[in-house]
Amino acid sequence: MYIIAVSEEDAQQYTNNAIKNEEEGGVLKNADATWKDGKSLDQIKLKQLYEGELRILGWNYGDKGKKHEHRMGRITVGTDDGLLVCSVGGGFSDKLRNDTWDSHIGRICEIEYQEVSESKSRKDGLKSLYGPPTFKCFRDEKDTTDTLDDLMNR
Repeated sequence: MYIIAVSEEDAQQYTNNAIKNEEEGGVLKNADATWKDGKSLDQIKLKQLYEGELRILGWNYGDKGKKHEHRMGRITVGTDDGLLVCSVGGGFSDKLRNDTWDSHIGRICEIEYQEVSESKSRKDGLKSLYGPPTFKCFRDEKDTTDTLDDLMNR
């Protein structure tokens, strides 16, 4: 089955419904694309996205020689139960990247992610998020974060 999605939200809603019906996800295709054998930049896989609230633990400048070299490139966030820590590098406006990020440490933010995962680069057993996780907004009305269990059971 397929739909013609006119927005990212339509495509994500279709994907979420497909997953609820025990399908793997969705594929977003450019209707004007010419078929070609192999990988195509005219279609992408969509999977269900979840939201979570995590605490900002720190931040780093962007990679040397890249666009965000002299401003915030990614933040480190984690659960208050100490069982999950990950980096978030997407979803930030240029204005937000230029903020003084030391003042944001300790705040709770909302992020979007696809699933909880084992971090391949960490040796401490902490969980991470796969997706990649994307920053949505600050959640100053929250005092505590989601727990690892909360994030895993969405």
